[in-house]
Amino acid sequence: MKKIFFAITTFLAINFSIVSAGVLEIGFEGGLATPNDKMNDIYNSNTLKLDQDAVANLVNKGLKAGYHLGLLMQMPLNDYFSFAGHIGFNSFPESEILVQDPNTGDTLATLKTNTRIVPIAAGIKFYPFKFFLNPYATGEISYNYMSTSVSGPNNIPFSNSPSDSRFGYGIGAGVELDVKLLSFYLEGKFNQTNLIGKEAKEDDKNYFTLTLGILF
Repeated sequence: MKKIFFAITTFLAINFSIVSAGVLEIGFEGGLATPNDKMNDIYNSNTLKLDQDAVANLVNKGLKAGYHLGLLMQMPLNDYFSFAGHIGFNSFPESEILVQDPNTGDTLATLKTNTRIVPIAAGIKFYPFKFFLNPYATGEISYNYMSTSVSGPNNIPFSNSPSDSRFGYGIGAGVELDVKLLSFYLEGKFNQTNLIGKEAKEDDKNYFTLTLGILF
């Protein structure tokens, strides 16, 4: 939590310094977050050590689509580019990881997982033209804090609150509807959570967000 607090503080400090340099737009957004199957590999391993002599296999059931909420801070740089900073919260429904005997394939236990991702990002939006309806492309670098709550039987040794922090990126496109004092937008974005800092055998973890938002 200290890492994410530091990252949020840095994010706010950067954006407050931008306020003095130009017009700052603030936005709120919400929508759908759809993860890939590897997002539920919360231990970054397909095995679990039961004791000194026994190892079980972990079978990941994947995550279902969840929801995304976000706060956007944006400042126009010129007619074509805008700086954009973003803090988000993604939550995914309960899923399962099966603990199985490697010899027989029998299920020894079922672990229940609830995963959350907090991305803190900064990047650029590009507008090929601006009129009443403004299409744009966006790219950003992100710091991603991923945490999971795990529940299961007491006879299986497992971590009940694994977490990771990684650097990643996001690329996407959207369209803004400008109604003078307010702007509404629809955006789709691919989010890679662990481009930098992942372990040697850690799979790529990503999710796609489709959001509706408002800027003012």
